[in-house]
Amino acid sequence: MPSKLIFQSSWLFVLACILIAAAASVLLYYRNKKTNETPKSIILVLAVCRFISIFLISILLLSILLRRYKNETEKPIILMALDNSTSIVSGSDSNQWRQNIPLAIQSLENDIGNQFQLRFIQFGKAAKTSDDNLNFTEKESDFDNLFNEIENNYANQNIGAMVLLSDGIYNKGANPNNSISKIKFPIYTIGVGDTTQYKDLMIQKIEHNEVAYLGDNFLVEVLVSAKKINTANAVLSLKHQNKIIQTKSFSIGIDNYLSTFSFTLSAEEKGLQQYNAQLSVIDGEKNISNNSQNFVIDVIDNKEKIALVSHAPHPDIAALKESIESKSNYSLVCFNDGRLNTPAKSFALVIIEGYQNNQVALINECKNSGTPFWIINPESSDNLPGMKLNVSPTRMNENECYVDENFNLFGISKELKNFIKEAPALKTYFGRYTTFNAASVFIKQKIGQIETENPVLIFSEYNDCKCACFMGDGLWKWKMRNFADKGNHDLFNELIGKTVQYLSVKKDKSFFRLRLPNQVNENESVEIEAELYNQTYELVNEAEVHFKLLDEENHEFNYTLSKNKMAYGLNIGILKPGEYRYQADVKDNNNLYTKQGKIMVKAVVLEKMNLVANHALLRELALKSTGQFYYLNQVKNLKETILKNENIKPITYSEIEESYLLDNKWLFLVILLFFSLEWFLRKRYLLI
Repeated sequence: MPSKLIFQSSWLFVLACILIAAAASVLLYYRNKKTNETPKSIILVLAVCRFISIFLISILLLSILLRRYKNETEKPIILMALDNSTSIVSGSDSNQWRQNIPLAIQSLENDIGNQFQLRFIQFGKAAKTSDDNLNFTEKESDFDNLFNEIENNYANQNIGAMVLLSDGIYNKGANPNNSISKIKFPIYTIGVGDTTQYKDLMIQKIEHNEVAYLGDNFLVEVLVSAKKINTANAVLSLKHQNKIIQTKSFSIGIDNYLSTFSFTLSAEEKGLQQYNAQLSVIDGEKNISNNSQNFVIDVIDNKEKIALVSHAPHPDIAALKESIESKSNYSLVCFNDGRLNTPAKSFALVIIEGYQNNQVALINECKNSGTPFWIINPESSDNLPGMKLNVSPTRMNENECYVDENFNLFGISKELKNFIKEAPALKTYFGRYTTFNAASVFIKQKIGQIETENPVLIFSEYNDCKCACFMGDGLWKWKMRNFADKGNHDLFNELIGKTVQYLSVKKDKSFFRLRLPNQVNENESVEIEAELYNQTYELVNEAEVHFKLLDEENHEFNYTLSKNKMAYGLNIGILKPGEYRYQADVKDNNNLYTKQGKIMVKAVVLEKMNLVANHALLRELALKSTGQFYYLNQVKNLKETILKNENIKPITYSEIEESYLLDNKWLFLVILLFFSLEWFLRKRYLLI
């Protein structure tokens, strides 16, 4: 469509511009004595130049709009989802896959790269957009995360299709067949890996508590499976500190064998204790990496007692009770008559569900004894920690929630943040909320699409007594939603667990404080945080903090923590599996402070558990998304299928650009050109 002029003034103004330009030309050149001897053709050219110049100058003053129509064509996007997990190259033919997979990807890119926009996504534990070469180092495979990332990052874009290259093995997240509904375009799957099932005896899973108490016995259950082994005898051994502590002998008599073996162990040493479950090797086994698996127990010498005070039964109480009792380092005592019949100071935390005005004495007792307390779903709006309310107790709102990005008392996972944002609405008081400056708001209310500043979960302190308030009725709905979405309560337990842990942990009064995990997986970075206080407990960070790490072979690694604002931090990256000892030192005003401890880096064995490629899953994904399945040597066929798919086509966008005629610089050049031509001719023929 051509450009178009839009006049914002009456056409009479345009006529006036024409008359003004004509008048100027006539007055200057019509019957002028100086032009008597000049050829009429030159006079006509001079008059036209003057007319055009004056007309353009006057017309520019009328604020005329120039509307342009612009068409832009966008090529369709082909997503290239590439499995970067170790299972692909863990078989005997690993070199073949390392060589052939990049060649096939490059061939496909060369064949269709000109017709489509290619977006490369590597996935394993998590999906990320990357043009880097595959290195097959991911320790987990999560198709569900891949589909979620595509849904979040490529919504409303012109996605023509997705090419999914994988061995079909997944060991994390939901079943891909349940997640495929999020994808609204065809998936063309490329199957790699070995689908042959060999003899395999494996430790499939180890069930154990993360925490045990010194002197107690604890149960460990080892799930053992075997495939393609009709008759064999095997031994399962448990080791601690490289010594065999218990064994179980068993016979395999069926093709698909599955059995659970239970061990009762004693917690005899305090601290992190690493154990190893080891299966004997059967003749003909090719994959023996899944015959052994380590697990870690944190042995501590006491439990934290928590009181749960309530007036009447409520679904939120049951949800809280189950979540807290799922953590073996807490001992929960319930009081159902609204009173705490034991001194508050004997508990690490007091939780009050359905707080009422007659419980002010209990709150004061907690404050005076320094016992942390947490109010949940208050029935009274008076004397709530961290805020002041001006509300009507009889008026309630149904509000959704979101996490305040500035909250920094403790960290939570990205999955929990997203879960809270999508969680069912809670009942909260309708009215005016005023938070105190010293309070930290974790979760806030969202009314429709409007994110408000009104708190749902808020933390504060009274004379070193930590306290919190959850301003919502309906926690049980969050627990149910978590199970409906994920088949577990992990995210709900993370929310309750992190809150309880922050409130119940005794405040550190030392001048040098160091925070780092005592257990991490081998595919997780180790992050260190440190704080240094002077004698008046003011944060300082002028001194250098040195951190020394020693592995099991006494190899020493030395670091210096980086300074950030008034604290220290360091990410030492990913460590190899094993036990590490550390020591952190800082010298401040001739005072030397030292912190020591251990870090256990756990091996992630999920990718070693099953090395049999699952091409049947890839065929299902292709079928459900109206795509097709191919082997790696059929990439040329895949190219032809994509090119022939008439549904994969570009989109043309039309854009309208508007600007004032006055903003177009080329018009000034035209005016200058006509004035210059007129000046030259006047000098040449009229000598003026």
